[in-house]
Amino acid sequence: MRALHFLLLPALICQLCAHTQAAEPIELKSLRLEFQSKLVEINTPLTEFNAKYRGYLEKQKSEYQQQGNLEAMLGVEEELERFDSALPDGDETVSTFPELKRLQEIYRKQLTARKKQLSPQRLALIADYKKRAADLAANWTREGKIEEAKLALAETKHLAAMEKEIEQAEATGEAMASSTAKQGPDKFAGQTAGEEMKNGPGMKLCWIPAGTFTMGSPEDESERQAEKEAQVEVTLSEGFWMGKYEVTQKEYENIAGINPASFKEVGKNAPVENVSWEDAIAFCEKLTEQEQKKGKLPKGWAFTLPTEAQWEYACRAGEKGPFSGGAPDEVAWHKGNSVGKTHEVGEMKPNAWGLHDMHGNVREWCLDQFAAELAGGENPRGPDDGSGRIGRGGSWGNDARFCRSAYRYWDQAFYRSNVLGFRCVVSPTQ
Repeated sequence: MRALHFLLLPALICQLCAHTQAAEPIELKSLRLEFQSKLVEINTPLTEFNAKYRGYLEKQKSEYQQQGNLEAMLGVEEELERFDSALPDGDETVSTFPELKRLQEIYRKQLTARKKQLSPQRLALIADYKKRAADLAANWTREGKIEEAKLALAETKHLAAMEKEIEQAEATGEAMASSTAKQGPDKFAGQTAGEEMKNGPGMKLCWIPAGTFTMGSPEDESERQAEKEAQVEVTLSEGFWMGKYEVTQKEYENIAGINPASFKEVGKNAPVENVSWEDAIAFCEKLTEQEQKKGKLPKGWAFTLPTEAQWEYACRAGEKGPFSGGAPDEVAWHKGNSVGKTHEVGEMKPNAWGLHDMHGNVREWCLDQFAAELAGGENPRGPDDGSGRIGRGGSWGNDARFCRSAYRYWDQAFYRSNVLGFRCVVSPTQ
């Protein structure tokens, strides 16, 4: 699910509004309007606080412009863009300029504290209105007004989703606070499979624990490549963080400075494509340098592409079938349902470890060189020399059978295509 806006929760409010119909009972409509009004009222201190901070930023930008300090002015513009798109988190710092850095640190610290103070009020409000909507559903069911009762029940489910978003946002914030670079490489590691954290630019990561699994497909799996997918036992001795989503157009542009995607019309939350293996590696190296410079990434860890073994292990998330997390149409954008284009990340069901779009949408570059047979054993890597780099997961342009967990592709490292993208991992360096 997309990130929770720290002011008015507009995405979730819009979900509630989307269920308004012409024949909707007046009681339910009044209940929703009353809820939205009170939610805005609760968030008023944050609205005022953020308006004040934005005013400081505009003033700082003007001062830098008058001083002729272009680099500093652009730094403020970047912060304004992050602010307007609701990207900043309580502990994120993006500037190297002392004045702006100090202002950012104060803002983020106070924002985190104020959000935490308001969470109990938000949760209490949601719990109250969820109960009232449930009462309406029960009453209408007893009266035989089944269609009205269905609408009220849907309302309770969306309120429950809001409740879960707030609780998860708090849990993610706590995980981030306990995983900073200052704690050292050992404490940067996660504790449980699927545990989430964010990096500086707001990219969500899920923890993938160490473990052993069977890589490849069983002999009775339909459409398998017999030689390329022959099963081997693999042990990954160290856990790693993996992108919850494929790298988006916006994330790529923020780091690389360009957006090479063919499907720009889908939106910047769609996966970036038209990137080569070399482009993906350059992105990871730049992101590593940026995060280490900010003190967000401890020495001994780096952003990179997953090895082929890491990719399949994370994709399967403990499952042994051809698709992880559900049926093909539930977990993958493929040729049969994509309408000839990519789609925004996270719209399909995740797997058991919280990863979305491991099947379909865009094929994902892996670190390894291609070899005809899978390498088993501990922490396997592809050959030093090969015919190209591995791609996994299939894409919007492939039949579903080519999006299976075990299906393997390869392309030259310089190759670009509108079916090729990637996702990052953060792994211990060797």
